[in-house]
Amino acid sequence: MATITTLDGFVSYIKVKLGDPVVCVELDDSQIEQCIEDVIQEFQRYNSGEGNYEDYMTLTLTSGVDEYSLSGSDVLNAIDFKLSSVAGQLNTLFSPINFALSDFLAQGVITSMGLINYHTAMTVVKEIDNYFGVRFRVDFRPATQTVKVIPTPNEEYMGVIHVYRAETAVNLYNNPLVKRLAVARCKILWGEILSKITMTLPGGGTLNGAEIIARGKEEEEKALADIKDEGEPPTFFIEG
Repeated sequence: MATITTLDGFVSYIKVKLGDPVVCVELDDSQIEQCIEDVIQEFQRYNSGEGNYEDYMTLTLTSGVDEYSLSGSDVLNAIDFKLSSVAGQLNTLFSPINFALSDFLAQGVITSMGLINYHTAMTVVKEIDNYFGVRFRVDFRPATQTVKVIPTPNEEYMGVIHVYRAETAVNLYNNPLVKRLAVARCKILWGEILSKITMTLPGGGTLNGAEIIARGKEEEEKALADIKDEGEPPTFFIEG
């Protein structure tokens, strides 16, 4: 079958895998779409590297505001926030850093612009910032797609927020693991429907709902195991 590029195409793919058009698949398209959506969401949350990926976003903090919306950015979790420029902090924000740096300069720690002394200077600046710089912790709220910044800023800051984003659904339609899990879930749902009715095939045969459920659950278990094995080691945890 050709590359799947739409949700309708994914639905058609699953129907064919279940036996359509030889067998009448007793599932409505909306039911198949729901299975696909559920599988995509699970894959995005729990498969690092393919289902989600590391990224960075700029974020401007406003004085007195501690919650910021990340809605529409496909963010699964926010890990850290760093101010965008140490140099800017040294020049305008943190007078204690300026005093400390001046003290290092007065002691002759940084005496020229040679390569070694340049690295020494950068190390000094980093250490000074660790002691005197402003630090913010971020707490991501998945239900509201907001991030809470702690402590509340007392002036405007610009920085970079370290996040994990969900891969776009359409980019996962052709992932072999996503397809296998989606087919297995639809097979289980189909079997549950058949177990409540008697479906007779042309020629007198019948479809056994219990057997279809059993096969679906076996395939689901294998697909989930492969998703876990093939995913990168998780670098963050999503609650819920």
